[in-house]
Amino acid sequence: MPNKLTVLIASPFGQKTQTGNWQTAQRYADHLKDLGHEVVVLSEYDGRQPLPACDVAIVLHARRSREVAAGLAQASKPFAVVLTGTDLYADLQQPDTPAFETCRQTIDEAHLVVSLQSRAAEELVRILPQTAQKRRVIAQAVPLADPTDWAPVYLPASGTALTWLISGHVRSEKDPLTGLAGFALAFPSACLTDGSPTHLSHVGGARDPSAVEALVATANQMPSGSVSLLGARLHAEAVGLMRRHHCLIQPSRMEGGALVISEAAAHRLPVLASRIDGHLGLLGEDYPGYFQVGDATDLARLMRQFAESAAFRDELRGALIENTQALTSPALEKSQLKSLIERLRQP
Repeated sequence: MPNKLTVLIASPFGQKTQTGNWQTAQRYADHLKDLGHEVVVLSEYDGRQPLPACDVAIVLHARRSREVAAGLAQASKPFAVVLTGTDLYADLQQPDTPAFETCRQTIDEAHLVVSLQSRAAEELVRILPQTAQKRRVIAQAVPLADPTDWAPVYLPASGTALTWLISGHVRSEKDPLTGLAGFALAFPSACLTDGSPTHLSHVGGARDPSAVEALVATANQMPSGSVSLLGARLHAEAVGLMRRHHCLIQPSRMEGGALVISEAAAHRLPVLASRIDGHLGLLGEDYPGYFQVGDATDLARLMRQFAESAAFRDELRGALIENTQALTSPALEKSQLKSLIERLRQP
């Protein structure tokens, strides 16, 4: 095809990590291949080898992919950088630090800067006003699951245990401890007011040893069998858990634009989420399932409301469907990537 390009996609993490960056790299690669481009996916680049030949590139993570960005700039290859939560809500919040300067260099060299939700784009321009003309928003999209794979609707009279899911690698930014603390406050005996059981599952790899130690210690204080720590699982297996749980708890302290929110939307799995930009930008300002960051008491209040109120459960599910239509439209994400590549190839 006359417009066929070789596109380099660089991720700081490889397939074994099962991180969101790697999943994004693979999804982008699939979209661009469908559009007729040749795609090279590069992971964990350390700057010691020459970069693969390419016409344009997409670089994930401004700080961690600094070596790739510098190489592309030196070779005069146009590239877009996709910002993560760590970039925006940690490194770029600390002016006059090496991390800030590393991010800024990558962003300055990039021809376009991509954020994963609208609030992130606004925050970027607040910090670096010079980016206003080159920012783009591309939400992560997941195909709507077959109705047979949608999350079950909780029915109290059915005798089925009410089940909660936390999905994310174990590190402080994801804050799983608030999720477990909320569960313990809401249901001290792991039972609802009518005596029926409730259970919480956590899935995610061990990224921070101290956070893992704290998570295990906290889980061991819960009633026996009420919390399952499933550890790292293949991405497809982790996503498959959404078919067997009634509600996702998303307690993160920072997110660039969590893929797990898109996956929950695709499975019609209601979400209780911390009130951070990374969630507000995806679920909408009016989504009824927010709790204050790090506030286990506020989360427990919502968990009890979910358990006791069919109207609240319906409200969450309805808002999820209404507010997240872009998150279940891969065609839109592909179209936005097409425009991104076309813009990059312009002089």
